[in-house]
Amino acid sequence: MMLKTAKHHHGGITSAHTMTTGTMTAGTMTAGTILLTLCLVTVSLAGELNPPPGPITPTMKTLTEVEPRTAVQTVPPSGDAAHNIAIPGSYYLTGNITGQAGMNAIRIRTNDVTIDLNGFSLQGAEGSLNGIVVDQISPGQLYANIAIHNGVVSGFGQTGIFIDAKNCRLSNLRIDQNGENGLFANSASSIEACSANENTLHGIEAGVGCTIRNCSATNNGGDGIRVANDCHVVGNTSDNNGLDGIGAGDGAGVHASGDGSRIDSNATTRNDRGLDIDGVNNVIIRNTAIGNDNNFDIENGNDAGPLGKATAATSPWANLTDEVLCVADAGPSTGGCINDPPVSISGAPTASGGTPPYTYLWSGTGAQFLNDPEIENPTFDLVASGPGTFTLSVTISDSAGCSDSDGTLVQVVSGPTVQAGDDQTICQGDQVALNGGATNTSGVTWSSSGTGSFIPNANTLSAVYTPSAFDAALGQVTLTLTASAQPPCASDAADFMIVSITPSPLVDAGPDAFLCGDGIVDLSATGGNFSSVLWETDGDGTFIPDNATLGASYDLGPNDIIAGGATLTVTASPVSPCVDSTQDSVTITAAPDTQILVHPADRTVSQGSLAIFSVTAAGADLTYQWNFNDGEGGGFQPLPGATQSGFAVSNAQCSDEGFYQCVVTGGCGSVTSTNATLTVVGCP
Repeated sequence: MMLKTAKHHHGGITSAHTMTTGTMTAGTMTAGTILLTLCLVTVSLAGELNPPPGPITPTMKTLTEVEPRTAVQTVPPSGDAAHNIAIPGSYYLTGNITGQAGMNAIRIRTNDVTIDLNGFSLQGAEGSLNGIVVDQISPGQLYANIAIHNGVVSGFGQTGIFIDAKNCRLSNLRIDQNGENGLFANSASSIEACSANENTLHGIEAGVGCTIRNCSATNNGGDGIRVANDCHVVGNTSDNNGLDGIGAGDGAGVHASGDGSRIDSNATTRNDRGLDIDGVNNVIIRNTAIGNDNNFDIENGNDAGPLGKATAATSPWANLTDEVLCVADAGPSTGGCINDPPVSISGAPTASGGTPPYTYLWSGTGAQFLNDPEIENPTFDLVASGPGTFTLSVTISDSAGCSDSDGTLVQVVSGPTVQAGDDQTICQGDQVALNGGATNTSGVTWSSSGTGSFIPNANTLSAVYTPSAFDAALGQVTLTLTASAQPPCASDAADFMIVSITPSPLVDAGPDAFLCGDGIVDLSATGGNFSSVLWETDGDGTFIPDNATLGASYDLGPNDIIAGGATLTVTASPVSPCVDSTQDSVTITAAPDTQILVHPADRTVSQGSLAIFSVTAAGADLTYQWNFNDGEGGGFQPLPGATQSGFAVSNAQCSDEGFYQCVVTGGCGSVTSTNATLTVVGCP
């Protein structure tokens, strides 16, 4: 490629560096010297053969003393951070962390912190902020000595890792698909063996005095690697930034925006600009720039090795380019759910340029799960691999001897698991305390076969279920817990539990009863949902056949007759797990038979005199009716108003002569008195 006409490059390095090597020689050692040395070593290693008195005690350090570490998941939130690290020390992930809207996943507010992502991922969510963030203490005052390594930070709304601190170390990280930069580190920091892919702005950006070594930047919208002043950018690869990436049209493979940096042994391909050097006094040596729209964009005032094709380059400091490309493309990161079918690996095409045919060799931690490591597009067995993040690298070679390598990742996640909990039996009116469990899920939902309600809501594992009257009437309800899959898994998981609802005991002692004289009352109690019943009386009667039979009869006792009856109470005991009994009572009223104790007597009175008739009766709820028969064959007729136990003829006349009787009616029958004769003296 040609330089832009407004810029030029140096034909060589302005200063030379001389490297000297020395030869070390070994002295002659005699056998006696060796023997003496061995003897001395033996003596020096020997110790006291007799152990000291007292019990044996351990002398080794504990694991915590060797390396005390804190799980990030145990660090509490604060402000806009899901995990706020405010104490120096070593931290590590125990599993993947999913970002939250409006929150940073991890914020560091102290010096001297090391975070081992432990091979796990920080996965952003819609509306999330940064994956890991360290802001300045105050303007110009920075935290120091932050180290982060060994994991993935992907999909955050802002920057994946934003470290505005000094003297930091970042290594073995993959930072993908974040809404702003992939990674930013400030003053005097080291970034090594990291990859930044498909971020909206720059892949890796560093401040003053930083080192970026053995990193890769691919498909970022801005620059692949961008540095300020006095940095070392050594041995990195940068591909397809600012062209086919997210922010197409303006991006460099390596962009030195300041002065005094060393840009050494970097490989840039297919970017808008391969190497873009804006400042002065930068050293640019041993880089390759192939297939970029502009391979070298270097301002005046910089020190660059010769620029040219590989076939023409003779200087060890040369920056090389060649129109004959041989570029490997391992394809974008991929993955799937552990139970999904195998996924295809590689880009389209896997190799470009060069002279076909190509040979392929895949390697890395995931190579053993490929169906064939020597073909262009192998498939990866998600079932055999199990969950995890696996690296794959493909090396292609063409028939002309050109070779290139590229890497990718395969992330395999477990599908959701769910446990609704054991079946339960409750009493009618009680609630169900739920205790479900779920893993690898984006959320859970309870549902019911009935019409009850979940408190506080159906999306809480430890919700409380309140059965409805409909549920209770059915006697059973099925509660299902569904765990929603999180990408890339698509299949939800569900489990259910059965809640059996035991009704409360029911009992009805029956209607009140009335008994004439003494005898046995057949009780008509009904009930259900009880484990047992028990009859009790406030009198002295007995239950037949016993007092534990719901349909028992009651034989009144002597005191019951005297007291006029008894109150009977039946208690229904519950069926477990119910604990409350139910009671009902019935009143038995005992009344004597209706009888006349003293009948009315005959009366003989003078005409115009008073004649009184009366009866004495026994029984319950007695009523009286006096009747009169004049003896002329008309029979007895009721006397109007004569409804008391006594009846008086106040002014006896001849027409009042005849027969008088009283009909006594009570709860236990009616009786008629004997006839009493009224004779009026002087009547014919």
